[in-house]
Amino acid sequence: MKGTEDIWTDFLMGTAVDAVLRGNYTSAIGRLERLLTINPELSDARVLLGQIYARQARYEEAIKQWQEVLKKEPDNSEVKEAIRKAEGFKTIRDRGSFYRRNVQRRFLIGVVGILFMVLIGGYLTIPSVSDPQPEQVVYRVERMEVGSFIEKSPIQTEPTETEKTMIDTEEICSAIKEDKTLSFLSITFRAENDKLFVYGRIPTLYLYERLIEFLRRFPGVKAIDTTGIRITGLYVVEKNEILQTIARKLYGSSHRWEDVFRVNKEKLSSPDRIYYEMELKVPFR
Repeated sequence: MKGTEDIWTDFLMGTAVDAVLRGNYTSAIGRLERLLTINPELSDARVLLGQIYARQARYEEAIKQWQEVLKKEPDNSEVKEAIRKAEGFKTIRDRGSFYRRNVQRRFLIGVVGILFMVLIGGYLTIPSVSDPQPEQVVYRVERMEVGSFIEKSPIQTEPTETEKTMIDTEEICSAIKEDKTLSFLSITFRAENDKLFVYGRIPTLYLYERLIEFLRRFPGVKAIDTTGIRITGLYVVEKNEILQTIARKLYGSSHRWEDVFRVNKEKLSSPDRIYYEMELKVPFR
């Protein structure tokens, strides 16, 4: 039987993931912080909390969470790469702030100069500035899935009707059926102009991220709405499967079979005691 701490851990992690998928980052942060007070050593919670902070451009806090993970898992290449990207985005943001302050300072100096000339009765002239002005770029924040960083891109003008490409949902469904890593997922799609709506249940965050990456490659898909997706943490065994093949399918690595076995010890007396259509609990990440 699970202890009270394990039950609370599973509940808080599951509800935090669900809150992230619904875009309720405040609720997700609260649940993850509460979870870390119960179990400060839970790396999955710190990774997810860092990802949420990164989505909100709170890069310092994201890096701090991931550095705590590296203290426990110094060879975690995914976390190292996440820190590298966060530091890059932080540098870009800080540089943009410097340019804005520089433009404001020049503007104030110009205004003070004009007022001074008016007060002393001189001619009102606008001085020419020979120094090149820094290019001002406006950015928008696009909604992203769990596990990857927020991307920034210059805002573009609205495309004309001839430039818009309609999304072919039948082509997407056919492509997913042909993809061995995604064909077993039970998902449906709906398209509105350049926005693709996705509905269904997915066992793990790895598959969620893999699906979103897959969908972005199709023509016309400029935005993906995933509020209809639920990360279940459950998997139904298919024919002729063993824990190693299940782990490869759910996490991209057969070495994760031990994690699957660990959370199903109540059902499995040994790793080879699985059978067709058996429902297994699987770690979210």
